[in-house]
Amino acid sequence: MTFFRFTVRTGLARFVLWRWNSLSDMVTVAFGVRAVMRRAFILGLVVVVGCRRADADGSGGKRLVLESLYQLPVPDTATVVGGVVGSTQRLAVWGPHKLWLFDMSSSSPRSTEIALRKAVILAVEIGSTGVMALLSTGQNAVTLARVWPDDARLSHWTLPVSPEVGRSCQDRWHVGGRDRTGFFHVYRLSPEGSRVIWSATHASASLVPYFLSCIRSGIAVTEVAPPFETIGIGSLSAAWSVQPHLDSTYFGTAELPRWVSSPVFPLGEETLQVLADLHTDQRLLLLHDQTGRELRRRRLDAPFGVLASHERVPLLLATRRMSGMQVIVYKWRWAETEH
Repeated sequence: MTFFRFTVRTGLARFVLWRWNSLSDMVTVAFGVRAVMRRAFILGLVVVVGCRRADADGSGGKRLVLESLYQLPVPDTATVVGGVVGSTQRLAVWGPHKLWLFDMSSSSPRSTEIALRKAVILAVEIGSTGVMALLSTGQNAVTLARVWPDDARLSHWTLPVSPEVGRSCQDRWHVGGRDRTGFFHVYRLSPEGSRVIWSATHASASLVPYFLSCIRSGIAVTEVAPPFETIGIGSLSAAWSVQPHLDSTYFGTAELPRWVSSPVFPLGEETLQVLADLHTDQRLLLLHDQTGRELRRRRLDAPFGVLASHERVPLLLATRRMSGMQVIVYKWRWAETEH
């Protein structure tokens, strides 16, 4: 088991999140899977997960089915810090200094390994013109560059925040970071410049690390530490927010939370949020609709991690640790519940 330390300092505040190799040891790939099924996660197996969603009229329900398609040829000693599912049958996985690109259009995925000149990547997007990466290039600067098939700088922005997270969503790039007072802001980037689309409003919230996600309704901001709130950002302000109902065992202390949250991952009309215990392999999986309403939750014990999904592509990119790092591509679908 590798360990990843994520530290955020704001004044005397310091969050050190141990036992976290990005998302790979943090979040599980299966929603509602039982212990006996955990031993059955092998390639080619169709996994019927015990997560059901109610139909619109409240009757019936659907099962989430995950079908394992491929184990991607990422070195088992690699440190994976991010992944993305593109809309062009391409996937990308990256570590501190390398990016692996996979073309899924053929019967077996073709891979390309790309050496990275910049070590800090906030986000990656796979488009028709190649692979674009949003790089943190300074204390208050980000650069958009194409890293494949050629190496070219495309845009550059200077921001009044220190960039921490990034995300491409609906053909727009977003960056989150803190200003000098410690408050967290999310900026939308464009050729004309940048503008704030969301800011933390409370001093206590400014101490909490965040993730950015892209869901069908737009960009979403999720607190890594308790209380694990997710805010869906509209065009002008927060369109909705949701905070899981949890007891105090999930909170730990302000200096060192016991549980941490993943981003929210789109699964069609639903989103998946996973809370992970930093001391064990326990996971709490929360399924929400696009307005943040909780549909179902399930606890399990499994060392799997979700890296990425796509709001329009039924693929889920996940990792698991066996003897080494494995990166797995799953196809997901909702199936009718048998009566």
